[in-house]
Amino acid sequence: MSKSRQVLWSLVLTSLLCLCGVAGAAVAPGYDYVPGELIIKFKPQVQELDKGGIFAPLDGRKVKDFTFIGAEHWQIKSGSVENAVALLESDPRVEYVEPNYIVYALEIPDDTRFGDLWGMNNDGGFTDPSGNVAVADADIDAVEAWDVFTGSSSVLVAVIDTGVDYTHPDLVDNAWTNPGEIAGDGIDNDGNGFIDDIHGWDFANGDNDPMDDNDHGSHCSGTIGGVGNNALGVAGVNWDVSIMGLKFLTSGGSGSTAD
Repeated sequence: MSKSRQVLWSLVLTSLLCLCGVAGAAVAPGYDYVPGELIIKFKPQVQELDKGGIFAPLDGRKVKDFTFIGAEHWQIKSGSVENAVALLESDPRVEYVEPNYIVYALEIPDDTRFGDLWGMNNDGGFTDPSGNVAVADADIDAVEAWDVFTGSSSVLVAVIDTGVDYTHPDLVDNAWTNPGEIAGDGIDNDGNGFIDDIHGWDFANGDNDPMDDNDHGSHCSGTIGGVGNNALGVAGVNWDVSIMGLKFLTSGGSGSTAD
């Protein structure tokens, strides 16, 4: 695996471990996880043969490495995930272990005025469908910031979510295009371990098309970088930015930390 691919996998996993907020702890009650799968990090001195011995009672098999952060993805066939976590946490050779948690995108309401994005500039005149009245200037002062700077395409933002609709009229001009890749030739031109990764990568389905099939990622992308001052839709915080789609959540809005 190339170094750049290792870094990309590791960035995704690190972000998800932070989102879950349960790394290094016992199985968190109320959280879903993939049956028979673990994310583990061993102490630095532990050798590969030792790892195999540690997992032998669990009939374990390593799936892949997350080299950049030193974590590993394992499958077990013997015993429950709960018992495996308890067993491995008690082993002094293990730095941390957790189930391969399933994470979910937050729900986006379908209210017609939800997209007004009063958080950018709140004049106090907004009332949501529930009758809640906005508080003037309870916003991020986007208008004041835009007087100074409206963004730059040299800034690359990777959206780790359900994907990005890179054809959307308010996103198409800000969708990242890989300058080192030739679309459709079936060759990994830039040598990063991903073939034809033109706009990002789909880790959920294992292909090169991170097109959003849920809308959550595109909504987030619009907030981050919806094209501004184009007389269309809404404006993102950055009118000009490069958005890379890293899809790990399915059309149903779920995915695992290992994805």
